[in-house]
Amino acid sequence: ENSLSSQEAARVIRYRFLEDVKERFHASKIALGHNADDQAETMMMWLLRGTGLKGLGGMPPVREGVIIRPLIETTREEIETFLEKNEIPFVIDSSNQKTQYLRNKLRHELFPLLRENYNPQLVKNLVQTASVLRTEDEYLESIAEDALKKILLSKDGESLAIDNKGLLSLPLAIQFRCLRGALEQIKGDLRKITSTHLYDIIKIVCNDMPNKLLKLPQGIMVEKSYNKLIIKLHQTEPSPFNYKFTSIPDWVIIEEIGKEMKFEIVEGDDHTIPKKDSHIAYLDGGKILMPLTIRNTKPGDRFQPLGMKGEKKIKDFFIDEKVPLKERKRVP
Repeated sequence: ENSLSSQEAARVIRYRFLEDVKERFHASKIALGHNADDQAETMMMWLLRGTGLKGLGGMPPVREGVIIRPLIETTREEIETFLEKNEIPFVIDSSNQKTQYLRNKLRHELFPLLRENYNPQLVKNLVQTASVLRTEDEYLESIAEDALKKILLSKDGESLAIDNKGLLSLPLAIQFRCLRGALEQIKGDLRKITSTHLYDIIKIVCNDMPNKLLKLPQGIMVEKSYNKLIIKLHQTEPSPFNYKFTSIPDWVIIEEIGKEMKFEIVEGDDHTIPKKDSHIAYLDGGKILMPLTIRNTKPGDRFQPLGMKGEKKIKDFFIDEKVPLKERKRVP
């Protein structure tokens, strides 16, 4: 359903099972059996795929205060020696021997070669290096979290907006971390987001065009709209709508854009009707010709703004008012 590999899907199922067991027994922690060899393999996998400090830092000993890995600095050999010495039976998953998986290929082919010919302490050294890099990553992450709070313009459940100038004023490394943090707030799982995607976002921010749209994996949309960068999940463009009424309705529900319009006949003149409200429009009832039509915009639409003698294209009005591209078809 989410385009996961068999191993990724199995991992998700395992963690869900462990979460269910934790809740059932009212436990506070979930202890995993990852050891130092697993950590070294994880670090090498990320290195071969291409990654930053977070990937090279490997698996954290403690995650979200719930997941703990008490054996993460103990080697597989040390664990097996302890079990054999104390005559404790154990089981090895037969799938661990299949070298079509990258982790197993590293375990059975690359690591023995590196230990024998380059460094017998390979695993210990990689684990120590991962620990150092993880500490530095945590420090940079704290700086990026504070920076993101300062450049964040708005946020709701489905989207957020970042100040472009504020983003570009930051060091490039912090820019990337702010973007990843923003993307994570909207999507959560960013396993398919790479440094190339982050570079692409920076490019559209630096572009002279006031409006640019970028589609990322996992249904993420990034839109440059004048002085801000909008990050949201993909929204399909609303279907064209066209409602006609032979009399003034009380309410109109526009299902295509999820909005409602209320109509009310009032008595008043220029002195009693307020002029400024972005959600209310006052029209001269005596000049409305039936049928009344409510629709979204079409190319070439024009109107006469208040105070102007001539007409203006609605497209130009949207540009002047800095209405984001994706929102223009949602304006009735």
